[in-house]
Amino acid sequence: MDVRNPRQEEMREVFGLINNTFRKDLDPTMEIEFPLLFSDQNLPHIFIAKDSGQIVSHVAAYVTDLLIPGLKIRTGFLGAVATHPDFREKGHASKVLEALEDQLIRESVEMILISGNRNLYLRRGFREMGKSMFFEIAGEEEEGLIPVEIEPLTPDLFQEVCHLYWAEDVRFRRTETDFSTLLQVHEQLLQEGPKSLEKAQIGPTYLVKAFGIYRGYFTFKADQSRIIEYAGSRISLLSGMEKLVRDGHPSFQLIIPESDLEFLNMLIFNHYSSTTSTYFPPNHTVKIVNSESLYERLGIMEDTRLTQFALPPMPLPGFNFV
Repeated sequence: MDVRNPRQEEMREVFGLINNTFRKDLDPTMEIEFPLLFSDQNLPHIFIAKDSGQIVSHVAAYVTDLLIPGLKIRTGFLGAVATHPDFREKGHASKVLEALEDQLIRESVEMILISGNRNLYLRRGFREMGKSMFFEIAGEEEEGLIPVEIEPLTPDLFQEVCHLYWAEDVRFRRTETDFSTLLQVHEQLLQEGPKSLEKAQIGPTYLVKAFGIYRGYFTFKADQSRIIEYAGSRISLLSGMEKLVRDGHPSFQLIIPESDLEFLNMLIFNHYSSTTSTYFPPNHTVKIVNSESLYERLGIMEDTRLTQFALPPMPLPGFNFV
């Protein structure tokens, strides 16, 4: 078994494997859905296993910084863990995961998140951490908290989205080029892979304007069942979400991390009840590596380390989800 980074000319075979795993009977859109993860520049964070002359297992990571006031945490998002059905239960996935983790540790990554809670991940030390609250957003008959306008995203508004996100106290590092690439994913899917909309992550984005100024934005999952990312004035966001439903959009789910106390308190004050709660980020497990230095910088006491309270403040993974 050969475990290594793929060569550029092998990526077609990689996409065949992961599309067959995650988009079988849908459109083969994984490359479109995750453009940063599968960019040429990210090849050092992609690992494959070859057996019998073919690529049989794959994992990839996108590395960025979690920015908290006064603190930067190097973070890796792992995903697209796929193994050919004829080669499962033979240790290939474990080997590519091990190789990628070793690479991330060499690059001083301190926190790794992976989408899923399979035993494969739990055996490697990933665990469910943190807490998030789920709310159902339904349009109230009366007007919202403040008068707002809702505008669907257009290319001329990309910079507005960037600046709203960059103003967040807690966020992931994301450049204007990254944003431009990610904000085009939904339109590309509509044109090139509409069958995959039922499973894809990035959906339509709406901007909220209040008193003549863009105050926030929120982005749906592709099937528009829940919000995957938001930024800006919380009162504007809630007013905008409610208005969207009053204007005819089906009700949808809003997930709030426990660290976003402003939004949580606003929802509770306005008589929203959490429908459920779970670990955070939802659908992810987390592994803290280089842990001693990280926990020391976070000021987390030793007796609470590696518990649900040891996760640093974090926004929804949003566009960073892999």
